[in-house]
Amino acid sequence: MRNIYFFLVLVTMLFASPLYALDFESTYTLSTGVMGGILWGKGIETVYAGNNYINSSPFQSELRWDLKPLVYTGLFLDYSLTNPFLGNGLSVSLQIKYGLPLKTGVMENRDWLAYNQNYLTHYSEHDAYSGNSSFMTVFSFGYSFALFENLHIKPFAELSYMRFDWQGKDGFRQYGNDAPEIRYEPTLPSTPKIPSYGTIITYSQNWIIFTPGIEAGIKLNDYFGILLNAGLSPILYGFHKDNHVLRDTIFLDYMFGGLFVKGSLSIEYLINNRFALYLSASYMNVSRTRGDTYISRWGMPHTFHPGISGGGFSLSDYSLRLRYIF
Repeated sequence: MRNIYFFLVLVTMLFASPLYALDFESTYTLSTGVMGGILWGKGIETVYAGNNYINSSPFQSELRWDLKPLVYTGLFLDYSLTNPFLGNGLSVSLQIKYGLPLKTGVMENRDWLAYNQNYLTHYSEHDAYSGNSSFMTVFSFGYSFALFENLHIKPFAELSYMRFDWQGKDGFRQYGNDAPEIRYEPTLPSTPKIPSYGTIITYSQNWIIFTPGIEAGIKLNDYFGILLNAGLSPILYGFHKDNHVLRDTIFLDYMFGGLFVKGSLSIEYLINNRFALYLSASYMNVSRTRGDTYISRWGMPHTFHPGISGGGFSLSDYSLRLRYIF
């Protein structure tokens, strides 16, 4: 395998030509390509105590869904300046990533359900699997300004739709004993683990996020460059569905607002005037969300519970892209 990698690197270097060294004017280029990578982190599902719940803990429940990792493939399409270091101009891009349906770690569920208490009453842990419908779509547009011969900046805005889909299977649960005056006793390390089998719970997060940001491009030489970008936004909408299969209970959560932050670093290698490679690492986080929940039990109509839902995620994204320039 090492010999194959060495051969590919050698061929790449032999056929490389310095794209930035060519005498391009400030013209536009259409490019496309493929990518692969992993997301590493977790999704968070929160149920706040609410005004009508007799509980000294701020939460009723918190679920943590692993993406460790979520493996994905993807495609992208860009329309931008051929050489952004020579002039100013518009850029537009579309990116689609599809998560593969594989095991992604574990799902942990914690509940605080005792009256006037804040100790843990329920704990369960199950294997987490990504479903067939996890994907991310990002549409970005911006305007690039050439500042120096080796530096350009680009204010941009992104509109993204992200869907994460999980299934919790098998595992175990530890529940505190019933206690009439306080509802439940605490869950202790010595509480017996009761095994679970099959699909126990399914959960999906859907996010629509509008993000302004800034990008900087640095040319190191005629072959290599660095791209840095960062974005920050309170403009996000979340719709999530939680199905507790064994309890035949469905939770629908709707939330608007919160905080989304992102940042990325990419190393660009220009193979020749047709191909380029990008190695990227980025971080994304959604937090401070809160919204309303509709709950349906045993097929009955949904009941409305204002202000008790929350959700978010914390993810690192590592990817490799191959770009073809038309």
